[in-house]
Amino acid sequence: MLNAFLYDGKGHDREVTLGATLPRLSRQKLLWIDVTSPTAEDKTRLRNLLKITDAAVFEEPRERHETRLATFGNCIAFDLVAIQAPEDKTARTPVTRKVSYVFGGLWVVTLHEGELPYLEQFRQQDRGETLIGGLTGAGLVSSLLDWHLDTFLTEAASIETLCDDIDVRILAGARAGEEVLREIVTARRHVAFLLRLLEVQRPVFYGLARADIEVALDDDAKSHVESLARRFERTFDVIQGGRNLIRGSFDLHAARLAENTNTLVRRLTFLSVMLGIVGAVAGIFGMNFDTRIAHMGEAGFWAVLTAVALLLASLTLLAGWRKWL
Repeated sequence: MLNAFLYDGKGHDREVTLGATLPRLSRQKLLWIDVTSPTAEDKTRLRNLLKITDAAVFEEPRERHETRLATFGNCIAFDLVAIQAPEDKTARTPVTRKVSYVFGGLWVVTLHEGELPYLEQFRQQDRGETLIGGLTGAGLVSSLLDWHLDTFLTEAASIETLCDDIDVRILAGARAGEEVLREIVTARRHVAFLLRLLEVQRPVFYGLARADIEVALDDDAKSHVESLARRFERTFDVIQGGRNLIRGSFDLHAARLAENTNTLVRRLTFLSVMLGIVGAVAGIFGMNFDTRIAHMGEAGFWAVLTAVALLLASLTLLAGWRKWL
């Protein structure tokens, strides 16, 4: 499906229907063509409309997470890997989609399989009242790539929220050790997945500032693409920080387990001491020798039993006061 949007520098933006030729473009009129699930016919039509002779412009890399950046005459083409929330709300890992960008001086083409929410959100922002038409093709691409990076920052925010929730549950003493550990491992894989995706796309964000690419850009566009590399690095650092948060949650979980183990050992040790006292008393009075208490009969038995009970109770109170249990 092919959608075209004509942006006017005065804010008169509208969706247009493409005919055999492009609408008349000028410094204050910018065309964005967004193609969802492009077919071979769509790509041929685009080449004819944009007067592109090289068929390789709209070719995608064979590998799903592979990217490219190249110039084709008066236009620049590159591929990225976009992410979006999975349809299954219980799934943690986002869905990935390949998106291709091709742009010239006053037009931009995006091609992707399936809907990309961030592109739709960009189109819907203050629809009909933007000043996007005052941008060049490179300027619009820079804005779209900002929104592209925002999707990764949204994932980083969700990871931070998850780590906060895990920390609260750990500190609250929730007895869900395996479940918490499973969530920590899942979050760690999630962060590693996002970092791999960003690492694959690094050559594109830095490559747009290459000398051979900058030749095709005006001065305003150059400042846009140079800022993209800095924005990319900040995004990478934020997600890298998510890995540190996960490591902190794991350390807290391990410390909590160690504390629980120490508490259990202390209680077992205390129980062993108590049983040892009872066993010692029973052993002493089980020996075959005369004592005054042994001749007291039933009264002596209850006297010893009371003394042992008082001793055990005193030790229990002492242990509770000293927080040994």
